[in-house]
Formats: sequence, C-alpha cells, structure tokens
Amino acid sequence: MDRFNYLTRNQNTTTPFGYYDSTQIPYYWDYASQFVLFDNFFSSAMTISAPNYQYILSAQMNPDPAFFNDPPWEIAVGMDNYTTIMNELDTNNISWKFYHGWFDPTRYFATLNNTQDTPNILPDGNLFTDIAGNNLPSVSFTTPSQSEHQPPQDIKLGEDSTVSILNAIMASSYWNSTAVFITWDDSGGWYDHVPPPQVDGFGYGFRVPLLIVSPYAKQGLVDHTLSDHTSLLKFIETLYSIPPLTQRDAQANNLMEAFNFSQSPRNPLSLPGIYVPNHYPLQLMSSLNPLNVGESVTTTTVSSSANPSPKFQQVTFTATVNSTTATGTVQFNDNSTTPLTVLGIGALSSGTATYSTPSLSSGSHSIVAKYLGDTNYQASTSGAIAQTVNQATTTTTVSSSPNPSTSGQLVTFTAGVNSTTATGTVTFYNGTQTLGTGTLSGGTA
Repeated sequence: MDRFNYLTRNQNTTTPFGYYDSTQIPYYWDYASQFVLFDNFFSSAMTISAPNYQYILSAQMNPDPAFFNDPPWEIAVGMDNYTTIMNELDTNNISWKFYHGWFDPTRYFATLNNTQDTPNILPDGNLFTDIAGNNLPSVSFTTPSQSEHQPPQDIKLGEDSTVSILNAIMASSYWNSTAVFITWDDSGGWYDHVPPPQVDGFGYGFRVPLLIVSPYAKQGLVDHTLSDHTSLLKFIETLYSIPPLTQRDAQANNLMEAFNFSQSPRNPLSLPGIYVPNHYPLQLMSSLNPLNVGESVTTTTVSSSANPSPKFQQVTFTATVNSTTATGTVQFNDNSTTPLTVLGIGALSSGTATYSTPSLSSGSHSIVAKYLGDTNYQASTSGAIAQTVNQATTTTTVSSSPNPSTSGQLVTFTAGVNSTTATGTVTFYNGTQTLGTGTLSGGTA
C-alpha cells in the first residue's frame, strides 16, 4: 500500500482510521470464535443510524412514489406510514416486543404508534425482567442503553451490555430455543477496504459485523455470504412463513446457513462482561473518557443465607443495591469456574434481589452479584463471598434376611442410606472381617 491511511485532508492527525482487536474487545471475539460471524454483512444504506433502522424494521427508508421527497411529491415529514416487520407479526398473531434504551427507533413509524402496539414498546430494563419471569415474546428487539460504540464513547460499554443480555438468556430456560443476532446500525466511519455493492439509490453502506449466538449455531463459522440488515427480516419471514415487505428483504439472504438444527443444543458460553474503561483503537484517543449519560452510580453487595452449607441444602443469595428505586435484575455468578458460571437471575425490588439453589457442588464457590442497571442507574458488581459447601451427612442402617438362619443358608444383608441420590458402594463386615461390597442404588445396597 502507499500509506494513504497516514494522510488526512487539512487535519493534523496521524491515523484517520483504526480497528479493535481481541485484546480490546475480547468477548466479541469469544462469541465469534465459538458461534458465527458474518464478515460480508453490509449496512443497508450509505447513511447514518436512523435510516438504517428504518431498513432494519421495514426494509425501506422512503416510500415510493416520494422516492427522494422531490417535487412534485409532497415533502414527507413526521412519522412514516409504511408497514414494519412488527405489523406483519401482529397480522400473523406472533408475539413481539421492542426493548429500547435512550434511542427508540419505533417512533419513526406511525404504524407502531397505536393502542395495539404501544404496550409492546418498553424500556430496555424490562428485557431482563421478562427473561427472569419467563415472559419473553417470540421475537424480541433491543437497543440497549449502554450500546454506544463511536467516539468519544468506550466500546466496552456496548460489549458489556451485550454480554449481560447473553448471560441472562444463557442462564434461563430460553437458551435451548433462542437465536440472538448482534449487529450495528452503521459502520461509524467513512472507509472500508471492501467496496459496498450497489443495489439501488441508497445502498449498500459499509460493512458492519453480524454475530449469531445460538445453541444451534455452527461453531466457529465465518460466513462470507453477501447479506445486509434486511437479512434479519428475511430470517424472521422465513421462520414464520411471512411474506416480504419490499424487494430488499425479498432478495436478501435468510441467514439459515449459520445453523445446524439437527445438532444437540450447545452449552452456553458465560462470560464475565465486567466493564473496563478507555479501550480505544488509536493512541491519540486514549485521554478521552466515556460519555456520562446521567445514570446514577450504584454499589451492590451479596450475602448468603447459610455459609457453610451442606450439599443439597437450599441456599439463598441476596443482593442489595444501594437504591430502593433502582429497577431491573441482578445476575448471580460463580466465579470459581473458568469461564464463570451464571447461577441465575433475580428481579430487583426495593433494593434487593434473591436467587435460591440446592444444586451447588461440594467445595468452595466464589459468589458474585452483578446488578445489570437500568435507564437511571448504572450497573455494579459486588465483591465475592466464599461459599463453602460441605458433603452431606448420612446415616446407614443394616438388616438381614432371614434372621435367624441355619448353617449353609443364603443370607442377604441390606444397607439403607438416608439419601436416594447417594452413589458409591457399601462394605459389609463381620466384626473386622470383610464379607463383601454392594453397589448403592436408590438408597440401598
């Protein structure tokens, strides 16, 4: 190359573009290596965020005949009236919700601002509440509060938000029947070494990543199939036999090649998702700080109802957040494993959330509670408590049949252990003499 990337017009900087590697966004790379990454996935329009959201939800950004809003057509103002994928889901009696942060793209559409659809459009904190309460719809959309990835924001804010959502899903009953699609509305820049194909007067725009995380996603697949934002619509339409909205989604790739639905569901990939500030690709930006969006700082503590506890005893962990008005959920993690294990999710109410389990294995556990935040309060993570789980105590009884017995008669000795889940063997003795062993099953040997 001719080092053109070091030349800028009327600017006194050294590098007009950069990239993030696995040391800066490790969890996105973890998802890509374990699930599916589309590297030939384009934004639908060569423009900014808002029009691309129109493509993401409706496969168009301007209705015909007012193609460019030029005379003689009346200039379009206010909300658009064309059909969205949510309207099609309504028509086909398929449930949906849109969980939004500070940015709510549904407000662009008059077709979504009605008494039927408004209850389906909720602040993003409700996503965690619905996961914990087994109340997710068939199709969910979300634009999380901490999702900003362009300067001067810190990309780790968005990565942490993504990890929190995926951890919650992976720890829930939804995991074995869920596919999560993670993408960005635009590239945030003005350069890519892959020229966007031109499909009409608006697009494509530059490439953006698409990650697909699912128990049925192929492992470590990097898919080079040409796709764009409307491919997300095509997947929904293919899955539910819904007709396309426009020519864009009609011709789009449906993303089905990313899945192997005949494979056994894959195990979750639980990641820490702990926010680390100031990960920027260029040294000149290292002094910038994440944008403060006005969320209040929180602290979280965690306690145990019984510590130490015997195996099989139910233990309740209680997380306390220093605000009785904070909402959302708390994720309870066991940090003693690598990667960490998400134990479960608890809904926050009046500053506390709980999670109970009788299933901790014997040994030492490092329990951490992570408050996932809401639109008004920042996420926070507690310090770890060392939870010790001891082996369960047992009692054993023995009986014989027949008793009394005659010389040479077969005698059966039966040992009873006060746990039907205990395993192993029982050794029978006559004083100090070993008579034999029996395998324990259902509490008897």
